[in-house]
Amino acid sequence: MDRLGSNNQGAGRRTLLLIGSLGYIVSLGLCAWAFATQSFSYVSARIFAFFAGMMMLQLLWVLTMVPETKGVPLEQLAEQLQG
Repeated sequence: MDRLGSNNQGAGRRTLLLIGSLGYIVSLGLCAWAFATQSFSYVSARIFAFFAGMMMLQLLWVLTMVPETKGVPLEQLAEQLQG
C-alpha cells in the first residue's frame, strides 16, 4: 500500500523535484562563486585542473554507485537497492 496515497503522489514527487533542483542550483552557484573569487588568487591552470579532477571523480561515482534504471520497474529497483 502506498504511504502517500494516489492523490498525494504527484505533490510528493513535485516537492522532491523542487528540493533537488534547488540543491543543484545552490551548489552550482556556490561553485561559480568559488571559481570567480579564487580565479584572481590562483593560477588559472590549477583551477581548471581542480574542476576537471572533480568531474572525473563525479564520473567514477556515477559509474560505480548509481544503478542503471532504464527499463527497470520501480518495484524491482527498490528490491535491488534494499538487498
